[in-house]
Amino acid sequence: MCDLLNNTPEIRGIQRTVPIFDDFPTISPTGIEAEVCADIAARQAVGIRKYGVTLAENPADLLERLQHAYEECLDQACYLKWAMKVFNGTAHSHAPESPVARPDGETMP
Repeated sequence: MCDLLNNTPEIRGIQRTVPIFDDFPTISPTGIEAEVCADIAARQAVGIRKYGVTLAENPADLLERLQHAYEECLDQACYLKWAMKVFNGTAHSHAPESPVARPDGETMP
């Protein structure tokens, strides 16, 4: 069972109403799911190079992690809105001549 749901003071005592992945048999992913797993492993490697620790080893508290996830969701919403506009023909769809540097030092195509 997921330790976060059992050991975090803010969550302890709340009854679990959805299954946790530990409740399902282990299978080897294929297709798109395997590609997503590979992407996750690659992102973990980027995080370790950047921060020197895994997500589990990160000392940030739950609220800091939730804030970071929220900000990532906002970024995702912007990308989705832009893609919808491109699909509808109301936005630029071409990439810049050179990669765009992000504040965290990574580049975007």
